Amino acid sequence: MNLVPVQMTIEEKIQRLMDGEVFYTIYGSKIYFDKNASCSPFRFEDASLDSAFPVQWHKEQNWYENIPEKGVPCWVWNDNESERQLRLIVEVKNNINHEFRFLEDSRDIYWKHARPATKEELFDE
Repeated sequence: MNLVPVQMTIEEKIQRLMDGEVFYTIYGSKIYFDKNASCSPFRFEDASLDSAFPVQWHKEQNWYENIPEKGVPCWVWNDNESERQLRLIVEVKNNINHEFRFLEDSRDIYWKHARPATKEELFDE
């Protein structure tokens, strides 16, 4: 799990927990919201969050939030995953669809979907 620190107010943390986001401590312990909990719905592992409030919170980083300069080999496709192609993704466009960009012959080409290729897929292709 690739964890990165989050910097936000307690109010923002509470709202994001209530919206379903999960956070972690530096050691990987889970911080989450459970509306069905018998006492406080704010949870730290199996305990109430108010009884053990971690100082620094982290979130799991998505693969596309830290793309190296040389890019990430990914399977890309638009509407039909069966037509996927292997491309080197160099950027994610910040829009509602998170379009994935790669460069080909100095042209920008965007795809609707991408997922990193595994080592096995790269060396078996």
